[in-house]
Amino acid sequence: MTRNLLIAGTDPIQLQDYCLQELAKHTKDKQAKLTDPAFILVPDALKADIEKRYLSNFDVNGLMLAEVLSFQRFAYRIFMMAGGLAGDFISPIGKSLLIQKIICQNPDRFKRFQRFAGKTGFSDELEKVLRDFKRFDLDEKDIRDLAEKAAPSLTKDKISDFAELFDLYQKEIEHLQLLDEDDNLNFLLDLLNNENNTDLAFLKNTQIWITGFADIRTFNQQELKIIQRLSTFAKKLTITVCTDINLKHNIRQEIFEPGQIAFEQIIAVIPNIETIALDNHTPIVQRALQEAILTGKIDFASVDKEIQAKNNFNHDSAKIRLITNENPRQEWAFVAGEIKRLIKEANYRQKEIGIAVVSEVNNQSLVKSIFREFGLNAYITDRLPIKNLPLYRYIEGFLQICNPNYQMEDLLLFLRSGLSLANYDEIDEFENICLEYGYRYPYQIENPKYLNKITNEEKRETFSEFVQSYLQNIFQAAKEIRSYRKTSDKANYLLNWLADETFFSHLENKIEELRKLGEEDIALSLAAAWEITIQLLEESYTLFNVENISQAKFGEIILGSLAMQIPNTIPVGLDRIRIGSMQELMYYDCKILFIVGMSIDNFPPINTENSFFNSREVEWIEEISSKKLPDYKKNQILAGLVNAAALFSHPKDQIYLSTPYLDSDQWSGLYSLLTDLLKTNQEKIDSIEIEDLEAEQKINFIKAIQLLQIVPGDLYYPDQRWLTKKRSKRYVKTQKQDLFNYKKEYKPEQIIENAKAKSKEENNNLDKSTQEFLLPQSKTYWHKAISKLQNTEGEKEETLANISPFNPLILWNTERKESLYLNPKSYTPLIQDRKFLSASSLENYQSCPYQFFSQNILKLQERPIWEIDPRDRGTMIHAMMEIALREFETIMQSAADQTTKENRYQEWLAKIQDEKLYDDLYNTAIHSAKLSTYADPIVKSKDGQRLKRIIRSALIFDSHANLKGDFLPSYFEWKFPPHFQNKKHGSEEEIFYQPLYLLENNDYYGEKISLEFNGIIDRIDQNALQQYRLIDYKTGNKTIELEKIFYGLDLQLGLYQKIWQVNHPEQKVDSIAYFVFDNPVARETNSIFPPKESFNERLEKQNLKKSIKADMEQINAIGEFSFQKAKESTKNIIMGEISPNPKGLNTSTLACRYCQFKEICGYDQRLIKERATLFEPLTEKGEILNLIQQIIEQEETETQTEGNI
Repeated sequence: MTRNLLIAGTDPIQLQDYCLQELAKHTKDKQAKLTDPAFILVPDALKADIEKRYLSNFDVNGLMLAEVLSFQRFAYRIFMMAGGLAGDFISPIGKSLLIQKIICQNPDRFKRFQRFAGKTGFSDELEKVLRDFKRFDLDEKDIRDLAEKAAPSLTKDKISDFAELFDLYQKEIEHLQLLDEDDNLNFLLDLLNNENNTDLAFLKNTQIWITGFADIRTFNQQELKIIQRLSTFAKKLTITVCTDINLKHNIRQEIFEPGQIAFEQIIAVIPNIETIALDNHTPIVQRALQEAILTGKIDFASVDKEIQAKNNFNHDSAKIRLITNENPRQEWAFVAGEIKRLIKEANYRQKEIGIAVVSEVNNQSLVKSIFREFGLNAYITDRLPIKNLPLYRYIEGFLQICNPNYQMEDLLLFLRSGLSLANYDEIDEFENICLEYGYRYPYQIENPKYLNKITNEEKRETFSEFVQSYLQNIFQAAKEIRSYRKTSDKANYLLNWLADETFFSHLENKIEELRKLGEEDIALSLAAAWEITIQLLEESYTLFNVENISQAKFGEIILGSLAMQIPNTIPVGLDRIRIGSMQELMYYDCKILFIVGMSIDNFPPINTENSFFNSREVEWIEEISSKKLPDYKKNQILAGLVNAAALFSHPKDQIYLSTPYLDSDQWSGLYSLLTDLLKTNQEKIDSIEIEDLEAEQKINFIKAIQLLQIVPGDLYYPDQRWLTKKRSKRYVKTQKQDLFNYKKEYKPEQIIENAKAKSKEENNNLDKSTQEFLLPQSKTYWHKAISKLQNTEGEKEETLANISPFNPLILWNTERKESLYLNPKSYTPLIQDRKFLSASSLENYQSCPYQFFSQNILKLQERPIWEIDPRDRGTMIHAMMEIALREFETIMQSAADQTTKENRYQEWLAKIQDEKLYDDLYNTAIHSAKLSTYADPIVKSKDGQRLKRIIRSALIFDSHANLKGDFLPSYFEWKFPPHFQNKKHGSEEEIFYQPLYLLENNDYYGEKISLEFNGIIDRIDQNALQQYRLIDYKTGNKTIELEKIFYGLDLQLGLYQKIWQVNHPEQKVDSIAYFVFDNPVARETNSIFPPKESFNERLEKQNLKKSIKADMEQINAIGEFSFQKAKESTKNIIMGEISPNPKGLNTSTLACRYCQFKEICGYDQRLIKERATLFEPLTEKGEILNLIQQIIEQEETETQTEGNI
């Protein structure tokens, strides 16, 4: 009789080891025969690590009598032994490609999907949903039934599209005579259900272990049915689940909820299964930390009781270390330094150290460079998608070049892909020649007649040689692949082109070069990417066969199928630090664990992305179909909780909790809990007598885990980040800069002594292990590196430059709050020819003087690249709005009476609902604004469609919410000075203009300087009562904050009102406003049923117009107030005050977050609150307006008083 076992435990490593121990016992049994096979079934991601652990830790000679397989590979293995399956399979990448083909060839069958064909990752997402339908036992009939029952909505459209896709996919598979791997488990189930099949007799002697599946998820329907059948066939079936089945531990069951559900699933399908709960090896305190992740608190009384009851507890529990860093870069530097200290001083091996990255490793190159600098070998398990590899960029660039209307940036993308035969110096020289002589379009490069544009003979020869050597064959290949019409021919040509011996040799050399540089994981990924690409092209040749296709669509399908593929690689090297996700590290048995990147949002994750169906849709599908479907959002949150808790399950020597934020509001709950615990009990730790029982329990807890915290700060004295000679040297040189006595003799040994003294003073009450953690002790490190600086013969001390007003970095290192002024003699030539200042320039100066100086005075910028000017988008929006509103103005002005006016208004509302209107507006705007770029078919189909949607939403909102009254658009783009527009037809006439001087005839070192305010008011609406509304268009998410106006951070509307009022004193202001052009919020996204509100109602709620509507005197006061603020800023600009002292309401609004000049100004996130001016919050809107009005009235009174005196 089959013996079925269900093993429960909360340590995933312990569960694996249980299975591996049993497996090893089976293979060592001398009575075991080759006819007594054993299988251990695990997820694909765990296969390599489990095999390695089995061979390394269990004294076995190999895998002769045991196989480590996934469910899919297990099915293949059974088919090989018992028969039942023969044929060719379509691979996952082939499925993605086939889905693309189906949608492209049958766009009329779909309601939503056809719009996303060719989009990166879209077909992979569809393939994933189809796979889940099969895994959870939903067939085409079920899906069609759901589509019929759903009310008209986005949900109905999606389900209907899936039904069509399911049907067409199955027909294509049958037509191509292929098998789908996702059907393998169903085929296996059919085979197992045939009890008369004698070929399955070998299963009676087979032992099977299933582990790793029910740790962070539940079993799906396919797996449950197979497990149920195996329980009747196998000699012994063992299944592990990650949960605590002790009914007293409700909190732990909630933490490990997926495993608890899986436990109940197995009991349901195998009622007589024997259950075993493994002994809990997780140390008591680590269990308490697991529970704190969920509950946010620790039951110190119960923990202390268990601590007292257990002998030698401190030897079991991991030491907990807290590291608070200023940013991710410094976090990784400190972690690397601490690992180096552990290896050198505590004799740990690199493979005994693991790093769980809470969020994805977004910058692998940064992590690798830091670890390489510290002499550490690491393997990052986060695999790179193909789109991040040079092979993808190379193919993408080539396919873009194959399009007849490709752009210059496409050519440069190809050349700079990393696999071009040209080196970077040659590419830079080629690009510089193109920039210098105006080669802006590829046809100029392809056509030899344009070669005469290059007047310099040497550069002409260099340019010609580059084209002949590296581009001519590419242009020829692009021409040939365009000549083919059939998809299969294009795929075959691209396949042969990539397999060319020259390119293949170049690729092999690149892979070998990466290996020599220590980038083995990237080298392996690149090699695997090559195999995937070849497989994709071979399958596309088979799947598409004779279908015709355009070159652009062919490129979209190939790239869309390739982009999100992730090459599989296995860990390499015998002694390497393992860096990976929390899920990967919960299975990695290490002595030292770093948990890096902890924050309130990700440990555990509190918010994740939805899949194709959101939670409400999943619930509705389950209710109607009576079948389960995975809720990705909920499952990811539950899995994240298990991942976070499981990191504490296995005994370890030390666990480091690290955050890249100094702001405690960003810390995770567990990190904040431990920090507060340490902070509030620091003074009591060494106390002999503690009367408070609760305090004593907390102290016992702290001592049990030897809790410590370090906050790496300024590099004024050494810490772990100094643990390389290069860094030590760099940090010491930074400290050589003594501005006020820079000729004083510099003594490195003095810095060492100062550092020792400071460290000793801070650590005098700490034990030895604590001191080691806070400051490395070994002389092989920082102070030995520093000592080499003074012993290096022939090295000359670098002379510090004289204090110069043009060297703000040096000044900033010592006096962070001092104002910085430029040398007048050097500064005068930069500003003496300047005549105007705009509102945006003044706001730029108010937000950060140094940014203004770099951007507006020095005009620093990145090197130019070929791309559509983003300002052209704003010009198109302005033009389309002006054309439409001029028509509206003409219609309304010609109305004879109020009834006619109302009728015409209603006609206008009907007209702007018609989408054809916006095609005409778009085409007219192209000609009126002279923007031929937007006539390009590609730009028209991408950005053009978006512009039309934006303008349609804006016009509908404007017409309903803004043009109801008697106000009509009267002026468009009123420029000042010196251009004037008549309010009706835009014709020019000579009228009086009163300039607005920010500075007038100011004597500046012998120069008379005047600066006038200039700009463009986008729109003025007026009524018959001489009232006006001033409107400025914005293409971002601009809002009006009166606090910003009060502090001078938002000057534009106030200054515009001032200049208009000065030139039109007879008019009265009604309101001033920003009109925001953005994608409309009113989308029908996550609704099972149609939205109750109409489109117009949802659009009105979005409120595209952000206005200040107040008393005329108050708005006039805003104008005058903004003018005074602008004059103050102008005086500071002229005086050369350029301190890198940003201003804002809080740190998130500072200009630093998007500044390009951080490296120049010496930006330091830790000190930003010292550098920045953060204004105090003010009161409510009405009170701010009154305050502004009072200030202006007071100034006017003082001015009048002075005049009378």
